[in-house]
Amino acid sequence: MAQASVFARLNERQRQAACAAAGPLLVIAGAGTGKTNTLAHRVAHLVLEGVAAERILLLTFSRRAALEMTRRAQRILARSRRKSVCLGRTFHAIANRLIRNMRSASASTRASACSTAATRPT
Repeated sequence: MAQASVFARLNERQRQAACAAAGPLLVIAGAGTGKTNTLAHRVAHLVLEGVAAERILLLTFSRRAALEMTRRAQRILARSRRKSVCLGRTFHAIANRLIRNMRSASASTRASACSTAATRPT
């Protein structure tokens, strides 16, 4: 499938965001404007441009949204005959993983996902 047809369902503004040059990109839009779809197409664009999918991280606030973004990105890439998988998680899940990795890397580090206020007995 040609790359242009992968992006045919996007409007002009969405296509601009999805096909922007590699690097950080800020997308600000209201509810129901297609942000999730645009981000999924951005992943597809990056992979089609040669970025390894394993180096792409989709972050969002809810597990449901993370799963939906990942599913959409995989579906778009499948249409372009790519079987790449990117990682889609919540901010909290990634922060938790980082804290656990730091903790296991150094036994002397007392890293925790809870604040000290939350762990104090009342």
